[in-house]
Amino acid sequence: MKQEIEQVVKDSKFLFIIKLLISCVLRGVVLVIPFFYSYAVEKITDGNINQAYLLGGFLLIFTIVYYISEMINDYAYEKLYYKIYVGLTKMGLNFTEKNSIYSLSRISLGEYHSIMTSDIDVIADSYANIPMTIARIIELSFIFYYFFSVNTLVGLLTIIISIIVFITLYFGNKKVNRINAQDKASHDQRLGILQEYFLGMKEVKGFRLFHAINHRINKGYENYLNWHTRYGFSKVVVKYGALGIVDVSKILFLFYGFYLAYNGKMSLAVILLVYSYFDKLISSFTGLLDFNNKWQNSSVAKKRIFKLKEFSHENALRENPKIIGRAVIDFQDIIYGKREDPILNHFTAHINSHSITVITGATGAGKTGVIDLLLKLNQQHEGTIKIDKVDICDYSDDIYFSSVAAVRKNPSFFHMSIRDNLEILEPDFKKIIDICKEIGVHEDIMKLTNGYDTIISESASNVTNDIKYLLSIVRVILKNPKILLFDETLNAFPKEIDLKLMDYFRRTKGRHNVVIISKEKHVIEEADQVIFMIKGSVKASGKHEVLMLKDEVYRNYFNEL
Repeated sequence: MKQEIEQVVKDSKFLFIIKLLISCVLRGVVLVIPFFYSYAVEKITDGNINQAYLLGGFLLIFTIVYYISEMINDYAYEKLYYKIYVGLTKMGLNFTEKNSIYSLSRISLGEYHSIMTSDIDVIADSYANIPMTIARIIELSFIFYYFFSVNTLVGLLTIIISIIVFITLYFGNKKVNRINAQDKASHDQRLGILQEYFLGMKEVKGFRLFHAINHRINKGYENYLNWHTRYGFSKVVVKYGALGIVDVSKILFLFYGFYLAYNGKMSLAVILLVYSYFDKLISSFTGLLDFNNKWQNSSVAKKRIFKLKEFSHENALRENPKIIGRAVIDFQDIIYGKREDPILNHFTAHINSHSITVITGATGAGKTGVIDLLLKLNQQHEGTIKIDKVDICDYSDDIYFSSVAAVRKNPSFFHMSIRDNLEILEPDFKKIIDICKEIGVHEDIMKLTNGYDTIISESASNVTNDIKYLLSIVRVILKNPKILLFDETLNAFPKEIDLKLMDYFRRTKGRHNVVIISKEKHVIEEADQVIFMIKGSVKASGKHEVLMLKDEVYRNYFNEL
């Protein structure tokens, strides 16, 4: 995790150096301005008006330079922040892609949203503030040096005060960091509850669950507000406790400066300059305190992002990557799911290449588990799955998922037009139309108000189920994989559409190996091979006609469909 973030920062090295140089110039100007002001006042007191005007002129010039530097510094910060934020976002998306669906299920939607937005923002902000923090440390070093050069006692007291302040900040922020972790956890919980409420609105309305859900939402808010209040208050106590120490020290120095000036040991200009530098000391401590808070927050954020990496797997590059050829699939003695009640229990099956295989069985037989494993959504406890006699784990993800694709029970789409959803896979719009015509969805699309430019929602709830599922099939065909998987998708269609699809699969099975989960009689009858499952195991397999003659259990199952 640390290496990945460091690499993102290294990629921003040039902008980092530019930002550091600009920050150093800015803090240098901040130190020079009080010098001209203090000595201009002293010259006026001495009656030297010409030198006072000259110093006032320099004061004006450097004040203008200061504000220009502030603008340039802010611009440099935004450029550096943007570069790091983009890099961290790509890193997070990469970790997400390398997780299995099962691994991602350990993270709530609210938590994932926070990780990919606020946590990345916190980390990017903390790293983008490092150049200014370095400049502030250089500024503090100069102030300490100047204090020692003016008066040894003032220098020593400043060092002691600084140590006290940093001890206060260190231990105070350790507690703040612990409270911050709880604050973020309660924030994620609150987001998760709200998303459940919104996504489950049909159930909330249908079962009249408003009172119960509102009670849960209110409890989530109370918990969040409790921790958020504690977090905010603890930050204030630490911040103003530290700054109060510095401010009181500044006033005490003023009394000491009056004493030295009275005895002729310190000029008015030096008193004004030291007093002004105490303000800069407060400003620098405030900046360091803010950075310390940001860094502590980023430590919490890094731990949360680590959840994405924790279960991800690296897709190692191979010198001679294996290619899927004929796409012959073999399951050997698979145990998958809970060991005490497995979804697949010693499942063994052979699926020929260039064929249409239908997996069927009663509800709960474990059919969908076959698709889950072929899509690498999870791993089996025991047994092997091979394609072309090669374990599927030995294929790189790029090669494997370019050769395997599925249409699931509840397909999702991107919130954009039908055309854009399909052109992600195939930029040739003419080819898209040809496939849509072959599948039989083209005319239905053209009946929509905006045709292929119709915007569809994530769940495609604004088009009919037939169009939604046919579009998901078109999408898979456009990908042109060696293995096509259909998880009870054909159950959603009328018989005439199923038969049209089966005809298309039969005509193109020379290019694909088609695996269909279905309990539809007319689909089963069209298959080259039927795998009949009972309680996670294969009861029988072969041609439908042969099974009807030789297997009584299968025959009774089919006749009851």
